[in-house]
Amino acid sequence: MMKGTIPNLCITLFIIFSLFHGYESHSMHQDAHYDKKVYIVYMGAKPHDDHNLITQSHIDVLANLLGSVEEAKKSMVYSYKYSFSGFAAELTMSQAKNITNIPGVIKVMRDKHYSVPLNTRSWDYMGLSVDSPNNILYKSNMGDGIIIGIIDSGIYPSKAFDDKEHGPIPSKWKGICKSEGKFNATEICNKKVIGARWFNEGFIKQHKNPTFIDEPSPLDDEAGHGNHVASTAAGSFVDNVTYYDLNLGTFRGGAPRAKLAIYKVCWTAEKKIEGGAAETVEGCPDSDVLSAFDQAIHDGVDIISVSLGVPIPTLPEIDEANGFDIGSFHAASHGIPVVSAAGNDGPNAMTVTNVAPWDITVAASTIDRAFSILMTLGNNQTIVGAGVFAGKEIDFTIYDVMPTLYKGTELVDDMIPDDGTLEGKVVVVFVETAALGPDLVNRTAAVGGVALIMATPPNDDLSSPYSDRTSDKNVQVPLIQICYADGNLLYDHYVQNPDSATMKVSTTRIHLGKPIQIKVAKFSSRGPNARVPAILKPDISAPGANILGATSGGEKDEFTLMSGTSMAAPQVAGVIALLKKSHPDWSPAALKSAIITTAWNYDSHGFPVYAEGSSLQLANPFDNGGGVINPNAANEPGLVYDMETTDYVHYLCALGYDKEGIYSITRTTEADADNRFSVSNICPYRRLSIFNVNVPSITIPDLEKPITLLRTVTNVGPVNSTYKAIIKAPFGTNISVKPRYLKFNSTTTKLSFIVKISATQESIFFNFGSLTWTDSKHFVRIPISVKTVLSQ
Repeated sequence: MMKGTIPNLCITLFIIFSLFHGYESHSMHQDAHYDKKVYIVYMGAKPHDDHNLITQSHIDVLANLLGSVEEAKKSMVYSYKYSFSGFAAELTMSQAKNITNIPGVIKVMRDKHYSVPLNTRSWDYMGLSVDSPNNILYKSNMGDGIIIGIIDSGIYPSKAFDDKEHGPIPSKWKGICKSEGKFNATEICNKKVIGARWFNEGFIKQHKNPTFIDEPSPLDDEAGHGNHVASTAAGSFVDNVTYYDLNLGTFRGGAPRAKLAIYKVCWTAEKKIEGGAAETVEGCPDSDVLSAFDQAIHDGVDIISVSLGVPIPTLPEIDEANGFDIGSFHAASHGIPVVSAAGNDGPNAMTVTNVAPWDITVAASTIDRAFSILMTLGNNQTIVGAGVFAGKEIDFTIYDVMPTLYKGTELVDDMIPDDGTLEGKVVVVFVETAALGPDLVNRTAAVGGVALIMATPPNDDLSSPYSDRTSDKNVQVPLIQICYADGNLLYDHYVQNPDSATMKVSTTRIHLGKPIQIKVAKFSSRGPNARVPAILKPDISAPGANILGATSGGEKDEFTLMSGTSMAAPQVAGVIALLKKSHPDWSPAALKSAIITTAWNYDSHGFPVYAEGSSLQLANPFDNGGGVINPNAANEPGLVYDMETTDYVHYLCALGYDKEGIYSITRTTEADADNRFSVSNICPYRRLSIFNVNVPSITIPDLEKPITLLRTVTNVGPVNSTYKAIIKAPFGTNISVKPRYLKFNSTTTKLSFIVKISATQESIFFNFGSLTWTDSKHFVRIPISVKTVLSQ
């Protein structure tokens, strides 16, 4: 009989991105070059729009500190002059301390490193099929003319960046395709990729002129991460895409006619260490990332997708070391949505990163596709595994089943010996981590084996061993994943028939749709928000497991599967591009509200969305925010919870930060034009309650006494509309809403309502509910998360 139906994919390897604090506090010799580090000097609002004068003012500040203009120019790494004022420079610790006393300097931050977190069925699953002319894909003309900025690891030529059927470059575009040295912009740039720059001065300064690895041009993306992200967001149509000889059909990104602007900030290099040896260094320095934000805002991008992040503990938004939130704040204040990855530290609680309310923070979910391989044993028992194998159906003799659980510390050569007994046979191993897959399958091929079967913990991430195998695509040994229970069946079969155990393996069969269950991926980082528990994070989930995208390096296959919230974020960026095309006047907050309030909590086949973890359970807002993104519904949300720059400033005030710190980070020339902000009036006389920040969710971490909350919605649907409140109160709470009806007309487009929540029963866990406004056509739902504490 057949064991199970569609299997969980038994792999968990995702591209982790984290922020490394690679500095130690120690005494420093003031003038020693090797004691210099890169520091970011933040000077707040740009005083005017003369960029050359701003840069000259930065040189003057440095010259005043270092004693000469020549030394200032030698020290400077970047001048930030487009969106805000500041610079990055090589300084000793004492110089960095001294520069804080110079007039105009607001904050000095130590530079640090980010690192990249390592078929287009996802678009069909989300309702964006090319065969459905009434969806937002066609209503938005596939995002034609929208410019998506990608801050990542670069780009490599690919059919996914072909510019056929692309219109002219928008007249508002101020960016360029940079040419320098070996790099010729014509190799990359066209009417699709309209901007390409790199930022590595911070990386070079930090690592003292390292040698870059395998990158013949500065923009090359040898890792493939940036290519994958860019193609996912806005890749062009590519027919007959193959992956290990398996035909996956036609590829495309979320907004196939959108433009791309590439900003490379992530690097891999070698540097000399003590004794003359070399070590590999990699990362995405904060100074380079900030420069990319500054440039992208100036160039005129409409959206920024950035699959970088920070580890727990996250830093306060106004912390001097939190350059990422400074850059994303300035983008949002210029009307540019920033889409970021939630992190890959799931399923542990409180691991979500990129938690500022102006960011769109994306969790990763699976899609309704499985790569199944049938294995028929000699006793006619059938097991369903997962893998990519396009060869002919073949018979194997099982060589050995190793019941020992390998944890990744063992040598692969010891696990699979080269003693001549493997020739023409299959090996089955039990491993704790599927990260061993690439080494194991290559070892199996090297010693004459014909297949490797890995028993691993249950998981839906198939991509890891296969993307890693791109280094040796001539290896035609199938790697098949099964779970421990099925591994035990194989072990029993081998023990009972040690000399004649056989197996027949089929080619891969791709299953789509029912009954494949949609889940939040196990690796996806979870809430609650460790920095500000009253602000729900993540915001939304999107497909991020086994995502097909362009790879790089000129391999046999131009496309590969990758998994991670890095892959989910550009899915949302692609959808935001379609929405931005349809609604050019919507703010970043309105776009964010639209995708959250219309998200699926039941998948497109009517099944509830689950979350992978130690056990499978129904997904809650800490797993995927509002739910799984539903692009077509987001195009017509009915109501939105909108926010402006002032609202974000008041959010910072609600957190109790000092006025000087808030003013120094948030002020911009545009915001100050009408003198709305100054140190004295940056915060209102009565600071806003953190629970009244107008986000499309309600989260109360410790509800003891009754609380009253305020929210405001803006009508973006039919002019004359009446909405009714539907309340689903979390366990242990009582909730009332006033008024229960909201009536909109031509003069009333924005209305506020009050939510009163009280505890009726104590709970040591969070419980979940929702508040939905509906006019019978639109269902504007926000999640409610409450943990109750009753008075003694």
